[in-house]
Amino acid sequence: MDLDRASRRALASFARKLGGMAAVSAALSIRSPYFLVTFCLIMASFAFCGGMLCIGFAFYLRQVPRDKHFNLWDESVLFAATFLVFRIFLVLLPEG
Repeated sequence: MDLDRASRRALASFARKLGGMAAVSAALSIRSPYFLVTFCLIMASFAFCGGMLCIGFAFYLRQVPRDKHFNLWDESVLFAATFLVFRIFLVLLPEG
């Protein structure tokens, strides 16, 4: 699938944000005795907040959902999926 320049830029922006969230989450949970649980909780929180911010900015910028290009609406869906992945992973983890 060929992506246009704007869509590639939006996906790269999402990847940078997710990488930054992962780095901060790892730094905040490094001293926790339950590193993986703490990391997943922080990542889920960041993903939820990131999705809400994307929705707010999409409204503010009056972007159209289901446009030809990836935009903030699509990014909010990716953040929602990230949130769900980490929440499901938390359920599957054994309790400490």
